[in-house]
Amino acid sequence: LKLSFTDHLENAIIITGSKGEIRTGVDSFGSISWKGTQPPLEGELHPVEPFPQNGLARDFVSSFAVQFLEFQDVIRGHAKVRVSARDAARTHGLIDWAYSHRQSLLPLLRRDSPRPALQPCQVTVTGGSGFLGVSLVERLSELGFTSIVIPVRSFRSGARVSRFLVDRQVTDLLNPASVAKTIAGSRYVFHLAYGADGPDAARVTTESTKNVVEAAIAAGVEVVVVTSTATVFGHPGGDRLVDETFAHRPALGDYGTSKSEAEKYCLSRAKTSGRTRIVVINPGSIYGPGGKLFTSLPIRAARDRWFGWISEGNGIINYSFVENVVDSLLLAVVRPEANGENFIICDGSCTLREYLTPLLGEYAAGLASYTKEQIVTLESSAAPGFRDLLRALTGPAVMRAVNGIPLFSVPKKFIERRLAAFYSKAQTARTTLQAEASSPASENKAGVPPLWMADILGPVTVRYSTAKAEKILHWKPAVGLAEGQRVSRAWLASLDLLPEDR
Repeated sequence: LKLSFTDHLENAIIITGSKGEIRTGVDSFGSISWKGTQPPLEGELHPVEPFPQNGLARDFVSSFAVQFLEFQDVIRGHAKVRVSARDAARTHGLIDWAYSHRQSLLPLLRRDSPRPALQPCQVTVTGGSGFLGVSLVERLSELGFTSIVIPVRSFRSGARVSRFLVDRQVTDLLNPASVAKTIAGSRYVFHLAYGADGPDAARVTTESTKNVVEAAIAAGVEVVVVTSTATVFGHPGGDRLVDETFAHRPALGDYGTSKSEAEKYCLSRAKTSGRTRIVVINPGSIYGPGGKLFTSLPIRAARDRWFGWISEGNGIINYSFVENVVDSLLLAVVRPEANGENFIICDGSCTLREYLTPLLGEYAAGLASYTKEQIVTLESSAAPGFRDLLRALTGPAVMRAVNGIPLFSVPKKFIERRLAAFYSKAQTARTTLQAEASSPASENKAGVPPLWMADILGPVTVRYSTAKAEKILHWKPAVGLAEGQRVSRAWLASLDLLPEDR
């Protein structure tokens, strides 16, 4: 079962039977297409009178209006109900059956060592509907936790985490009272949330961290584990492995700066936090099933022809498989000596070409390489304007691919600023630009990565040390790179981005 909340799916309704299929776009109300296999025929079906009431437009609103009109007729005794309570109960029964019989689409993960355990209790996981958060919640569920509180901005979010036994509570992380209410009663708090996008992203990262930590201390929470990022150490250069003694020189703009500020607050507050322990985890580049930036984004970009190697892919990536990071979060809870400390967590390092080639599959071989300077020159040769906006809106869904990744706030803000002024023009020019995008002339620019990608996947040379985590947390990666890549490929294959491994 694939859902549009978790996967990129065709925006259509498709019903397949033994002798053919019918298909319609979700915004199409005037017709449906059909295709038969016995005999092989196809065509369009147009309803003469789609609704029993005359004069209703063939649109989405009318479909809801008819439901209200039918409800009126039923309660007046003028019509029979379409779906009875017994019908609804059967449907709910089918859904319950599906949940109880669910199986992973991914192969069994092979580990080199046992995973850490934690006694079940009430916990709060901020950011629990995100990539790392879902993996943590899944692990807690496997350990028998039945009281997992997930603060959410809206009940509309969190499709991936809602398959577990969790208590989603609408919470404003910028409101201390709201945070305190959500955290009350929890023994442990895992703070994974941060500002993902919008003009206040940095403020959300810093203030939500302070609010969560203060609420946890006031509530007598035993341990607060806060996730930061290894990016706070920047790119100091030199041959020495970067460890926790290095000064903060955050990279990646507001994202790194806000994470640094939040981390420094936590480590300082740990000195006066009483019985509440505070631990900070600094993961490297997290990848794995469900991941975006270092798992699905590169292959989507390569498929849609806006990805290339930066400096031959010789930059260094300090990779962290998502379940290895989850292990560090649990170990931070059970090691009292971790209080007031921060820990770099990464499985190892290699070149980006070595890391990405297995995940890109057949796309890897044909990729061109650019230096950051070449990309700057290409971008500066054509000043941003109306046609750049249109390409972003009508091209290969670039904004959809990067949505929710805070590192890419600059291109998103550009689109947001331009959208209001140019939207009406975009509607009339869309067809023309799409034709241009598919013309031979456009092939010359295919494969050129955007400048912001050069900052993320460029020729970085920094390598991290995990000696402190190994000594104090007794942490080591249980899942190696080859195994992590294997299950990541299986996940990408489940999204139809790669062929299945045989």
